[in-house]
Amino acid sequence: MGSLAGRHRRNMRILFASVVVVVLAMAAVLVVAVTAHNASAGRGELTIAPEPAPITAAPQVTPVPDDAPMPTAQGIAAAVGPAAANPDLGKFSGTVADAVTGQVLWSVNPQTPMTPASTTKVLTAGSALLALPSDRRVTTKVVQGATPGEIVLVAGGDPTLTAKPVGENGYYPGAAHISQLVDQVRNAGIQVTSIVVDTSIYSGDTMAQGWFPTDVGAGFITPTEPIMIDGGRADPLVDESP
Repeated sequence: MGSLAGRHRRNMRILFASVVVVVLAMAAVLVVAVTAHNASAGRGELTIAPEPAPITAAPQVTPVPDDAPMPTAQGIAAAVGPAAANPDLGKFSGTVADAVTGQVLWSVNPQTPMTPASTTKVLTAGSALLALPSDRRVTTKVVQGATPGEIVLVAGGDPTLTAKPVGENGYYPGAAHISQLVDQVRNAGIQVTSIVVDTSIYSGDTMAQGWFPTDVGAGFITPTEPIMIDGGRADPLVDESP
């Protein structure tokens, strides 16, 4: 009997301790939940930061004067050579040639194929910042066509128009929605029977020489047009979409 009573008391102590552990665990969860709620409530409603002021480009590269001396191979090698030879900057191959005569003035591993950096994009963006106001926007507009019911979509150079519904971003955040243009046409009361797209703002080839047709179909390249839907992507949310 004494042994049974002792086991009974031990079992009761174990049960009591287990209940205490469960109660403490529940209290800890409650404290964490209340703390998280209070922290969330303390933050209040989220606010959107004001739009930053436009950035003014401060060019540091000045045009070469007409009476400047002609570049020499030695001068270019002294200016560019150390950077090209620096192993911390990666591998480099390239050629510098006189734009007038075509004479090669300097080169490093000119026959070594390399994956190029987007230097052309950097130069284009820099030129745009220097030539255009920082708040410049391109406009895509619709005008009346030559026949009743015909409208002309006049391309202005915007490749970021999206087919996604208003309120959803395509590949380019903040891009204009083609549906907004459609709504404006409808609100004007125009009965549309045909649509013509005017891309005359751009001239020349739409594809660069040397682009492989297989790369175009695979989604790496799209023809250069002054109006595109989601940059020419079939899937507006995929970078390399065909």
